[in-house]
Amino acid sequence: MLNFYNYFYIYPKTLPNGNTPFGKLIAQTIDATMPQTRAVIIGAGWGQYVQPEIAGIPMVQKTVHQESFFSTVQQTQQSFCQNKQTGIPIIITSDPSFQSQLQTTNLCMQKIKSYMLTSNGWNVAYIIEGTQ
Repeated sequence: MLNFYNYFYIYPKTLPNGNTPFGKLIAQTIDATMPQTRAVIIGAGWGQYVQPEIAGIPMVQKTVHQESFFSTVQQTQQSFCQNKQTGIPIIITSDPSFQSQLQTTNLCMQKIKSYMLTSNGWNVAYIIEGTQ
């Protein structure tokens, strides 16, 4: 009984971010959008033990989306404003620490909703949904 308790109750709490699968949760959020939605991921490795791995997110997705990866909010802004394609649905997933910066930056898109994706008490990602 002690081994069972230690393995299934104590051990998972010692794993990165309490064993919260950041990449899987982000992939599920992207999967919940329409297939023509452009998925944008800003930043990488913001959780403990450098999760999520951005290359791993498309691997666990169930649907295929056009995906772009940027290191900074400024790179995202440049890409969006220089290559504007009207009517394209967009989902932006970012490091939660970019929330205030994303709220004040003009991304040349129409924001429909934004929210913090949370699980097990952890801020997994800051999400913005909208159209370009």
